[in-house]
Amino acid sequence: MNVVAGSTIKMQPAPAKWYDRRDVVFVEFCVEDSRDVKVNFDKCKLDFSCVSGTDNVKHHNEVELFGEIDPKESKHKPITKTGNMIRMKICQGLTSSQR
Repeated sequence: MNVVAGSTIKMQPAPAKWYDRRDVVFVEFCVEDSRDVKVNFDKCKLDFSCVSGTDNVKHHNEVELFGEIDPKESKHKPITKTGNMIRMKICQGLTSSQR
């Protein structure tokens, strides 16, 4: 838990599941009732944050990637009320041993 200017802010990483395919990596952040979702893609990093629940728990995940992705082809979409799916397009030319 973080303390900022005398107030307590609950912050924790969001639980995540991931799987990959030949040219795409999927990451699912499992956060119920998420809002204020922010996703930023960088060639070698994924940054995810949101607020969840009635107690306003703040989630933040900064994921360093093993290989490069194409930020312009990478996407985010909410899936049901239980999570957010991230689809990251792997840059062409990476072999499976580099992923």
